[in-house]
Amino acid sequence: MNFNDMRNLFIKTFAGLLSTMMLSGCYQDIDLDKYKGQEGEHLLTINSIINPDSTITVAATKTYFFSDIHNERDYVRDLDIRIKVNNRDCGRMMFDPETKLYISDIKPTEKDTVELSTVYLDKIVNCKDEVPSKVRIESV
Repeated sequence: MNFNDMRNLFIKTFAGLLSTMMLSGCYQDIDLDKYKGQEGEHLLTINSIINPDSTITVAATKTYFFSDIHNERDYVRDLDIRIKVNNRDCGRMMFDPETKLYISDIKPTEKDTVELSTVYLDKIVNCKDEVPSKVRIESV
């Protein structure tokens, strides 16, 4: 077998395999709505960025299914969000209607453990994390 014969055999084999793969491909519609459960509609998300020496703010929002169209966040008002720093109760966060955030005047320091907790639809929602170390900005 010479080079041209091997090349033609390779091209024919490759074309045959490629056409077989293309003709045997499958298609399936995935109905995402069947994965929407009522448990997702009743979940609360608590988001906060906590830095050393900065006051703590929290956004409390309802969750949404990832394929749903959502132009605005659905903020949850009237929660009693409690804040603890190093297992010491520091009080209740207040809701600011202008920013739609819960705010506190607590300023944690490096390595403090901050815990946020509330009750939403008769279920306890809480989160706990350690305040990171300060990062020095060397230049701007």
